[in-house]
Amino acid sequence: MWIKIVIGILGGLAVLAGIGWAGLQVRPSNFAPPDECPQGRASLVLPADLPAPVRRYFLTAFGEQVPHGVAHRPEPDGPTSAFGCRCASA
Repeated sequence: MWIKIVIGILGGLAVLAGIGWAGLQVRPSNFAPPDECPQGRASLVLPADLPAPVRRYFLTAFGEQVPHGVAHRPEPDGPTSAFGCRCASA
């Protein structure tokens, strides 16, 4: 009886090892290259009244056109975010 249990366990491990080995033989396909400028994303022009360090950062990171959703500025009458600060997207 013990021999049947041991053979069953070893057979199950051999099947699992075979499935794992076969799975590693399949080469994954590459993702499609990303678009340089994704369609449907609006961009914003940098405001002229930004502080110098902030303006330098945005120009270095994004250039003159900032993707919409990246530039947020606090406004007194803006909606409240989940963290309790009042922010509205520019």
